Amino acid sequence: MKTYIQSKSSTQIKAALNTLLMVSALFTLGCSNTNEGIQYYALNAIKSQAGEITNIEKKQEDILVVINDITLADFLNTGGIVMQVDSHQIQISNQHRWGDKLPKAILAHLMTSLSANNNHLYFDLKNSKNTHLANKKLSLSFEQFTIANPQHETVISGYYTIESTLNNKQEKTFFDIRHPLSENGYNHAVENFKKSLDELSNLIIKELT
Repeated sequence: MKTYIQSKSSTQIKAALNTLLMVSALFTLGCSNTNEGIQYYALNAIKSQAGEITNIEKKQEDILVVINDITLADFLNTGGIVMQVDSHQIQISNQHRWGDKLPKAILAHLMTSLSANNNHLYFDLKNSKNTHLANKKLSLSFEQFTIANPQHETVISGYYTIESTLNNKQEKTFFDIRHPLSENGYNHAVENFKKSLDELSNLIIKELT
């Protein structure tokens, strides 16, 4: 009788271990499936990046603008695409994420957009080899870079500051740029963000020229 009880306990222990292993395997599989479901979005073309311009031969009428680091509200810095679901509620997606750090991606797009078709305007990053030639410094801060679900639109808002290196005079301008969502899906929202940044670039250039 004693031997039978020990044998039964051993069998129960083995069964419990097998069950535990099965549960662990299912949990691991579930985690793997979740990770595979994450989708990443590029704000710019894959090869696009913010780079320094080469040495320039600056003419008197030329304006060199140095762009400082982009700053974002804390909730925009998580890597997940942000959606406003109510007037005071936001949702940060774990499944739909930016492929690069958002400040870096915004800076890369703005550098390209600002530099297009401006014969006497040059843009460079801070601490570059041309910084000492700068006429102006540009700083940008974003409070919103979100999909506004109640209004069915994308929103970028915040402010930018243009500082003259000649007299340290600063001009601060607020912006709030919205584009309606005419299609479903995050890809369409990302295209809207790019259009909004191009629109922001045009506003900045008007103040610089």
